[in-house]
Amino acid sequence: MISFTTPAAFSLLALTSYEVLAGLASIYLGLIVCWGTYWLFFGVSQKKRDSQILAIKSQVYLQQKENAAMQLELNNTVEAFVSCNHRLQTLQLEFTDLQHRIEQLESAQYELEQQAIVHAEQASAVATLSLYEDAESANQDNASEVGFTSEVIAAEDSTTRIDPELGLVYTEAPERCDDLTEIWGIGGVNQQKLYENGVYLMEQIADWTPENCEAFNAILGFKGRIEREQWVTQAAGHVSSQVDSIREAA
Repeated sequence: MISFTTPAAFSLLALTSYEVLAGLASIYLGLIVCWGTYWLFFGVSQKKRDSQILAIKSQVYLQQKENAAMQLELNNTVEAFVSCNHRLQTLQLEFTDLQHRIEQLESAQYELEQQAIVHAEQASAVATLSLYEDAESANQDNASEVGFTSEVIAAEDSTTRIDPELGLVYTEAPERCDDLTEIWGIGGVNQQKLYENGVYLMEQIADWTPENCEAFNAILGFKGRIEREQWVTQAAGHVSSQVDSIREAA
């Protein structure tokens, strides 16, 4: 503790006002130097930190803005996908409906074709029946009846001709071709050979003469088989059955 009665105390009190002011100025100047040093080392750092924070905030803002743009684009893409998916489903339904309509049209076309085939067969059958009725009305026997049929067919159909050896033959396939394999002794190979030589109908075989049988025996490569297996008689029986069926249907 300083005693004011000591010589040091008397020397402190003996300071002039100039010296006091100089001391205060020195203290104030020291404070200014300290404050400047603080701002020199800490203020600049704070500005750098503030600048960095501002730059980071700016980057965050730009990133948020970019994210918002990407989100908007994503939403538009999703909407476009949903719209395309809906359109695809609509097209699939339309395609299914078109397939169903095509199937209906094909079914209707097939029915019309079948009806046309049936009508053609009926017309051919009616024409055949008319020929046989005309032959019967002429009071001819079975042989002459068959011959009369061949002559009438040849006269009515321009695709037929009377061959001196083969009898009535077609120059091209008719609309109606009989299944000649129904005759016992005629297989698929012989039927094809008969077709190739213009024989397509049971009426033609039923109308064969002995000379015709001999000619076809030579063509088919066997002798006397047509007579042994009675192709003519079998064909006449089939023709008679066809005529009876037509009469019953009529």
